[in-house]
Amino acid sequence: MKTIIVPIDFSNESLNGLDLSLILANKTGANIQLIHVIGKNENSNNELLEKEVVRNRERTLVKKDGTTFPVELSTSVLKDNGGKHIGLIAIVSDMTEHKKAAEEHRKMVEYQELDRLKTNLLSTISHELRTPLASIKGYASLLLTYDRKLKKEQKLESLEAIDRSTDRLTELIEHLLDMSRLDAGLLKLTLVPMNPLEIVIAAISEAKLRSPDFNFRNDAAVMMPEIMADSKRLRQILDNLLENAVKYSPSGTTITVETQIKQEELQISVTDQGRGIAVEEYEKIFQRMYRIEQRLQKDPGGLGLGLSLCKALVEGHGGRIWVESVVGKGSTFYFTIPLKHEVKETKDAEKKKARV
Repeated sequence: MKTIIVPIDFSNESLNGLDLSLILANKTGANIQLIHVIGKNENSNNELLEKEVVRNRERTLVKKDGTTFPVELSTSVLKDNGGKHIGLIAIVSDMTEHKKAAEEHRKMVEYQELDRLKTNLLSTISHELRTPLASIKGYASLLLTYDRKLKKEQKLESLEAIDRSTDRLTELIEHLLDMSRLDAGLLKLTLVPMNPLEIVIAAISEAKLRSPDFNFRNDAAVMMPEIMADSKRLRQILDNLLENAVKYSPSGTTITVETQIKQEELQISVTDQGRGIAVEEYEKIFQRMYRIEQRLQKDPGGLGLGLSLCKALVEGHGGRIWVESVVGKGSTFYFTIPLKHEVKETKDAEKKKARV
């Protein structure tokens, strides 16, 4: 970082109507931009004169060839015994190398973060895939080895475990495929007129079958207007939110689905009686690969993709998604779908098109 000291003697410099940048230009061989003009008297509203010392103000220098470079400017006003301004010391530090080093550091940190996310993704995927695969292998081997010795109930239990593990594998793979489609801008929504009540009822019914230890309450309005939505993706949003509620709530608690009409939007909410979410987590939980269970004793599993998928799908419908929670009492996830809507792709798809 190159630094030069520029003394300015007010008695020898004509300040009447001149910009201080012109004076510094004569001293440094370059013009300083973004410095206020000094007026014709000492009481001008100029920070460099009003304050006795000005430290570390970032400015831009323009060389004679038109190129620019960043500098850091510090000034100190000199006064005589009567308090009259008699001079100014300006310290101009070339920040080009500093800025370049800071940018390189930022890129390195960004690369390290991407590398960490990639490593975490591979580690999480291998762990999440290994668990259901081990279950399938174990129960299949049990049936093959001890088929004649097992009772009918034991065989049924083994087959049900294999079925659950297969469903889990399918879900994980679907999440990964959907995220890859989002990244490629290929996840499209097919929006058609539909009755959302049918989707809500079907999602709750299947949630009851998957999680019989929980109480599912349907507080959806009986009469709802039709909306323009992709029924498959709307169901996926509800399934993900219901599954999240089950993961983070103790058995025997109630999970409630409610619908309301808010102006020109249908608002759907899923409320649980789980451990809740701290305010500082509200935005983070919708980020890819972010999992709240890092702070919990029990690991509920998952790739940490469910809520980020929900966010992308809701926004693809032109809606919003957010959470409200009280730690120790539970959480409510809200999302909206416009009542009137034009067919469109997800925001990721739009960004992809814009780049082409």
